[in-house]
Amino acid sequence: SMTGGFETAVYISLFGSEENNEWMNLFFDENEKIESKAIPFIKSNALTLQNLQKAQKYFENDLNWLKKINACDTIRVSYKQENINAIIFYIEILQNEETIYSTQYNINWIYQSGGAI
Repeated sequence: SMTGGFETAVYISLFGSEENNEWMNLFFDENEKIESKAIPFIKSNALTLQNLQKAQKYFENDLNWLKKINACDTIRVSYKQENINAIIFYIEILQNEETIYSTQYNINWIYQSGGAI
């Protein structure tokens, strides 16, 4: 189903390694390569309001390729801080103002100056 396709595409876009993103890069020129930035950013930066907002933008950017291939026309990312390190990121993908896929990811934002755990 298309929902299953979105589930896989969204997950790999956000959490996949460079190798996993190779299949998505078949859609694009060399200068448009997809590289997940949200999770590496979270792992290497302290949790602050500014960094939460940056991570939100990175999540949107990591999924932007779905718009380029016309799989959707709008991507909405929001978040809620559950407790000191627990952040829920909500992803909503829309086409013609209708939600065609939505999900949420619980992120445990733990960063230490020596690197992420």
